[in-house]
Amino acid sequence: MSIYTYSTNYISEKLLPPSLRNKKHLAWLKVLLSPIQWLWKRIFVEYADGSFFAIFDISTAYVKGDIVVYSDRKVYQCLVNATGILPYDTVSWVKINDNFIGARERIKYNAQKKVFEYALNKWFFVPVGDPQIYIINNIVVPDGFLLAESGDLSGLMASDSFFSPSYMGSTYTITTSYDYTIYVPVLVFNAQGSTTANREQAIRNFADQYNLVGMIYNVITY
Repeated sequence: MSIYTYSTNYISEKLLPPSLRNKKHLAWLKVLLSPIQWLWKRIFVEYADGSFFAIFDISTAYVKGDIVVYSDRKVYQCLVNATGILPYDTVSWVKINDNFIGARERIKYNAQKKVFEYALNKWFFVPVGDPQIYIINNIVVPDGFLLAESGDLSGLMASDSFFSPSYMGSTYTITTSYDYTIYVPVLVFNAQGSTTANREQAIRNFADQYNLVGMIYNVITY
């Protein structure tokens, strides 16, 4: 048993002397301790290990106490019987966690291919049986070594140098090479926003948290 384990049943019995451990007194004490039990579960169960509740469905008739995961990846609990009311309504819902993925799991996420793919699919609610988000590592062939003078704009080369013919002009462009590509099912991609730019940014907002410094990637749908 962890030192953080908390149970109103256990605490109630320990707080009462044996002569008062009847159903009435135990029930009364459990009611008093129930807010602590609620907070303990939010932190040491759902925040730590994650929430496995269903994704919010606007057509479902929710009752008081129901818990859902909304499209913003946050977890909400219903305060009253509600149908067709979004979790942003603070009268009908209360946010109980900022992330449906547990902290113990999130600290293990990194840029290793399999782990990265798993994290992407979980974050974007891709069912196991559906086409998955996957990553392909690309072979990057350097185009050469580019030398620039120091300054705010490294692409502006000195034109009066003895070696000026060796400098590239200010209009020179180089083709971007991507270290890896994230392939996203088109249905998943389209669900992330109203424009292509917003959809790609939604993918990048998550992927950038685990992308290694200096690695360049692109996002392609399939």
